[in-house]
Amino acid sequence: MRSVFKWTLILAVWMVAFSVNAAPRLAQLPNEAREVEGATNFYIYRRGQDWKRLVKWVYRNYGKQSRIDPVSFAGGIPLLTVESKNPKFKWTHVHFFKVKQKIFISVVP
Repeated sequence: MRSVFKWTLILAVWMVAFSVNAAPRLAQLPNEAREVEGATNFYIYRRGQDWKRLVKWVYRNYGKQSRIDPVSFAGGIPLLTVESKNPKFKWTHVHFFKVKQKIFISVVP
């Protein structure tokens, strides 16, 4: 019984420590977005080949409070840019771009 309590306590301390050390996100991002190590405000979308799903998510979640530039191709790379219209947001632009089979997200404060 003591060992179960001990491991539960250790797990609780670890969870608190990791939640405090996690960097706060500036923008609401899809659940599949994971931060790239060593970079701030730069994320990778785990469903790398699902560009259409990401574009639908962007229009559904950012459509009313921001301006969305349609998908453009900069040097053959699809780029979707979202510009904030709400001054309360902690970000000005969010860029979604696909390089080969990976989708990256860049948040500009």
